[in-house]
Amino acid sequence: MLRTFLDYHRATLAMKCEGLTDEMLRQQSMPPSTLSLLGLVRHMAEVERAFFRRVFEDNDAPMVWSDKIDFQAAYDASASTRAEAFGAWEAEVENSRRQQVAPPGPGVDRVRRSGGPGAGESGR
Repeated sequence: MLRTFLDYHRATLAMKCEGLTDEMLRQQSMPPSTLSLLGLVRHMAEVERAFFRRVFEDNDAPMVWSDKIDFQAAYDASASTRAEAFGAWEAEVENSRRQQVAPPGPGVDRVRRSGGPGAGESGR
């Protein structure tokens, strides 16, 4: 069920970007927002890494777009390209999918017990 949910939203973002040039993907939505579709794709690469590598795998993976913990860096797509952003996102999605089919282990159960996503208010 989780994979279906994630794949639906991944496909929706990819569909919104189909046929657009790098310049069109970098276009910011509406001032004062600096959000662009390419920035959103970069952000999603960071989100996939944060949850599936850093949280579920308990891996100290570095950020995709920043040398320090700066989730805002992903949104700056001013010098980015479709190939760069989608390449990073697709690599992280593939890692996430491997996690979802991996044999039962600490993964999601550990996250729920430790207060991560799905833990609820009590952290249990």
